[in-house]
Amino acid sequence: MKAANQATQAAFQAFKLTISNAAQTSVSTGTAPDSKAVTAAVATLQTAVTSAIGSLGTSLTSSAFDPWAAITADLTALTTQLTSITAPSVSNPASARVFLRAVNSAVSQSQGTIGRTIATPIGNDNNGLL
Repeated sequence: MKAANQATQAAFQAFKLTISNAAQTSVSTGTAPDSKAVTAAVATLQTAVTSAIGSLGTSLTSSAFDPWAAITADLTALTTQLTSITAPSVSNPASARVFLRAVNSAVSQSQGTIGRTIATPIGNDNNGLL
């Protein structure tokens, strides 16, 4: 489980860097986050998280506690959140701060939700094994 958590954390760090770069581009151009870039970044994150969960074995992924559907829903919600954030105004520091705060908030909330989505079924599955 520790390796899966570390892999998930590493995936989120890479995702945060990609989204941060996209957000900085949005700030400098005054445009909303590029939906293709966001979708690609979320897809890469999903692949990494899927791999991390898969490493936990089929006792979890084939059980009633399989987190796949919940994680897919969480990532779909993240994509929607990031692509619906209002574009910042060019050369407006206050607008840029609000925009960046919204991006960071969406990513942080998603990371917490996905972490809980993974941890809860692992705990439930382990309780069933006792």
